[in-house]
Amino acid sequence: MLLWVEHSFENFLWLKNLALALNTEYRFRFEKEVDHRSIGVLNAIANYRYASQGLTAFAQAMPDQYKIQGDAVAAYRQFYIGEKMRFAKWSKRNVPEWIQQS
Repeated sequence: MLLWVEHSFENFLWLKNLALALNTEYRFRFEKEVDHRSIGVLNAIANYRYASQGLTAFAQAMPDQYKIQGDAVAAYRQFYIGEKMRFAKWSKRNVPEWIQQS
């Protein structure tokens, strides 16, 4: 994932926006008044710059059996259904439709 982020400044910006959205979810889900520690890390690297290459294909950090060339979203959905459901739970939001359909 790190190599993907450093490949292009747009990849870094995408990851930054994801981290901010995940922080919002963290604060909602766990009723926190403060940000997750990762936001401090994000702030520390906010001035880093990489070459601008445009947003590149998303990294798929998972076993090969789940990878789908050109569709990281579908790949990660398969990966979570196949390997991560043992710890998944929903208490403040509905179960995602893509899981209900599996």
